[in-house]
Amino acid sequence: MELVLSFISNYGVYCINIGGFVVLLCILINGNKLTKGKTKIEDALDIKSKNTRVNKRTGALKEVEGIKEPDMNHVRDCEKDFNKVCSRYQVIPKFVPLFPMLG
Repeated sequence: MELVLSFISNYGVYCINIGGFVVLLCILINGNKLTKGKTKIEDALDIKSKNTRVNKRTGALKEVEGIKEPDMNHVRDCEKDFNKVCSRYQVIPKFVPLFPMLG
């Protein structure tokens, strides 16, 4: 018991700092994943098809954009991935108030 108490008294502050850094790192990584997931969903919903057509007078190729229906299965998969990351992101900040109480 004395060994545990001496370890906590000597190295407890370092453990709290490392734990806080790990939580901060997890928040930043998950925030980045949320941003990428949101962009991925927006891109999946905003699909434009590019068709190449030949101009009859000049013979030059011209790209014409048209709106294409999004693949809803792909959109649902993106939303599922986004929701998984979002649920993890909501849990991690709940550990933040723990560190001032330990310090």
